[in-house]
Amino acid sequence: STFARVNNKKINYVPYYTLPFKKNLQKLNSDLNFKNTCFIDIGSGKGRILLAALDFNFKKIIGIEKNELLAEESKKTFQINKVNKRIKIINNDLMKTDLNFAKNLNLLVFWYGPQNKKFLKRFLLKIKKNFNKKKVIFFLVPKTDFPKDLNFLKILHTNNDFNEYSHKDINLKTRNSVIFKLN
Repeated sequence: STFARVNNKKINYVPYYTLPFKKNLQKLNSDLNFKNTCFIDIGSGKGRILLAALDFNFKKIIGIEKNELLAEESKKTFQINKVNKRIKIINNDLMKTDLNFAKNLNLLVFWYGPQNKKFLKRFLLKIKKNFNKKKVIFFLVPKTDFPKDLNFLKILHTNNDFNEYSHKDINLKTRNSVIFKLN
């Protein structure tokens, strides 16, 4: 189950990478005015990162989730926790999603594990074309997916929060991230 911490539920599942997520968002305070920013979680799943984003003062918080079951589960979770008016879920394919809802806002896009680098590049080009006059910042996990050959990207921060952790079955270094902006 996924619950917002403020409701004091006994089962309170929050992913262990929530703390590095929040710590890294705090690094962006000087780069981005959150009050004029739309936070978008691509592949939002059950909405755990969206719940963590509630601690920041974003103008809009939106999850884009292609899987209908995950989108519905997150909507139910948000309704139970009475945050459904603060978080919107879009159940759609990312490349078919119209992002006009954020045209007048800065964007902060969180993307955990893009499908592949070609897909990521296509999306970055789409964002560059549609939002070239606004500030657009990406929080990308893992950092190894950062497309180094696109000259309109500038790295702001690299995060190696998981270098010290290891597990015999999981390469936690793949959870290190990069935060970059479109120039």
